[in-house]
Amino acid sequence: MLHIASAMAKLTLLLATFALVLFLANASIYRTTITVDNDQNRPGRERSCEQQIRQQNYLKHCQRYIEEKSSRRSYNRPSRYLDSCCEQLQNLDRQCRCSGLERAVQKQLEEAEVGREEEEKQEMYQVAEKLLEKCEVEPRRCQQSRNWF
Repeated sequence: MLHIASAMAKLTLLLATFALVLFLANASIYRTTITVDNDQNRPGRERSCEQQIRQQNYLKHCQRYIEEKSSRRSYNRPSRYLDSCCEQLQNLDRQCRCSGLERAVQKQLEEAEVGREEEEKQEMYQVAEKLLEKCEVEPRRCQQSRNWF
């Protein structure tokens, strides 16, 4: 009889441990699912850079400024696009500004006539990067990607 009671106690302990493991695994999965859902559906969630850039019309004023300043004939003239370009940059999150400027140059290159010289493309990227300083926004410089310099 003692042997049966001991076996029953061990079996009960084993079943209780198994039930606890299942409960914890289920709770962990449930908590993870809730966390993922909250991250995706949370109001006020930061917009992606692409959404922000699109909302700022691909920095159209910055595109105009870059085009204006990268053409030799108007380099020293004041630009009518600088203030509105700076406003567009300020409307982007800090981490989206470099990709926004890169996208603006790409858009400008797409719209421009075919066959731009490599030197002119480089100048456009240099003008774009100087905008960060001119507009006094952070970051002051972009990390070099394949298109920057």
